[in-house]
Amino acid sequence: MGSNSKGAGCLAILDVLVIVGGCMQMFGYESEPEKPSRRPKPPAQPVCPDLVGKTLVEAENAARAMDIQLDDEGIGPATSCDDKTDCAVFRMSPQPGTVVEKHGEVAVTWITGDESAWYNRGGRQPAFRRYAPRFGPR
Repeated sequence: MGSNSKGAGCLAILDVLVIVGGCMQMFGYESEPEKPSRRPKPPAQPVCPDLVGKTLVEAENAARAMDIQLDDEGIGPATSCDDKTDCAVFRMSPQPGTVVEKHGEVAVTWITGDESAWYNRGGRQPAFRRYAPRFGPR
């Protein structure tokens, strides 16, 4: 009789395991390898780099690498920068870290080396803004 009760006990444990396993399958409990793979995250969208203080050449290269347009404008009467290694970006819009769509646009304002030297000698400097002003209510 002792051996018969051991067999009944093992059978009872086996029944419990079968019932638990069936419930796990029925209610969606899966082991780690059987779980469907999660969708990969979409690639991070490019963000606008900080171009303030960079030369116009460096800013153009950064924009080209991100596949965005660079709209540059000087602060003085000069409409173009002949020596782009001599012109430095001192204001930009949008702010660094802003998500920029592919083929989007970043506007920069640059200053020539001569203009910078004049301002450093005591000329009246324009109001320095790291980023272009926002328009409208805040």
